[in-house]
Amino acid sequence: MGESTLLLSPREGVIYRGRALKNSVLNLLLTELGCWTDIDQAVRRLVELDGGAPESARARVNQLIESRLLVSDEDSTQRDVFAGAESWGHYGWAEAFAYHAAADAVRRVDYTTQDGQRHDVAAMRKYVAESPAPPVYMPSASEEVFPLGPPRTELGAYTAELLADGSPSARAGRALSGEELSTLLWYGFGRTGTKKLPVTGEHLLKTSPSGGSRHPTEAYLVVLNSPDVPLGIHHYSVRDHALEFITGDVERAWVDRNVIGKPEWTACAPTAVLILTSRVELNMYRYRENYSYRPVHHDVGHLVETTSLVARAIGCRTFSGYSVDERAVASKLGNARLLNPAMAFILLS
Repeated sequence: MGESTLLLSPREGVIYRGRALKNSVLNLLLTELGCWTDIDQAVRRLVELDGGAPESARARVNQLIESRLLVSDEDSTQRDVFAGAESWGHYGWAEAFAYHAAADAVRRVDYTTQDGQRHDVAAMRKYVAESPAPPVYMPSASEEVFPLGPPRTELGAYTAELLADGSPSARAGRALSGEELSTLLWYGFGRTGTKKLPVTGEHLLKTSPSGGSRHPTEAYLVVLNSPDVPLGIHHYSVRDHALEFITGDVERAWVDRNVIGKPEWTACAPTAVLILTSRVELNMYRYRENYSYRPVHHDVGHLVETTSLVARAIGCRTFSGYSVDERAVASKLGNARLLNPAMAFILLS
């Protein structure tokens, strides 16, 4: 470990020089103090390790606490962290907690303050100057395009009715028409308008809000039975309100195995399936903070619920889930798994 090596502790906001951990005694002591230990016991252990006097060992332990290489349980935040590590670790989530705790400690912009807002604008100007923003519309997935007709502008149903118990109309169980698919896709994922911001340019408006108007969620339609739309997998083009044909090589067995995962859990026999993916780069570009992964999941959740409500309004049964085989689905869709991962599905019947 060289002199130029620096170690960052995001939780403590401290940077340590690498030479601090070249000491083998210090390394061993820190390893052994990975759980709460009485300070007197820590002092005795240091005496055992290097043979020094107890007074000198106590001074060194206090110095480690002051430098925050060691922490005290008198700090409530530290107590919470260790309690969390113990409970998460009990269920086999130790690695997940280590990431969560480190991510939670990184300082973030407070957008509720004027200073935070000024910082945000300055940061966006810097990002735009360094590299162009990802396109708001996903690049075309295919040259074979199936135009959709205009959606119904009124659904004729209130949200309270759609949330109430009871089955949809007798329309359920039959293949969706082109008009119904058009309505479902437009209300769930379509562009309702645009707005232009001074630094970041054009942004999309949709029925479901999205943090920072990023709208990272994309929709892929698997048509298993339809009187109007070619069977196969399509990408929904927000820009053109159209279906981009990807492949006809798909069967119900593939959907059961790679999308649903456990088809026996649902009595829904789908005639079409929506697969929701996320263009995570849209959020990454705008928000350079590790918490930016959270709104990606929120966005998917919003759209699953909005689309399900629209489906009920047109008399369609739905079943939603998240048990998607990311690798198999990414390969079939032709996506980069980590840049446009499959996040959820909605069965339509």
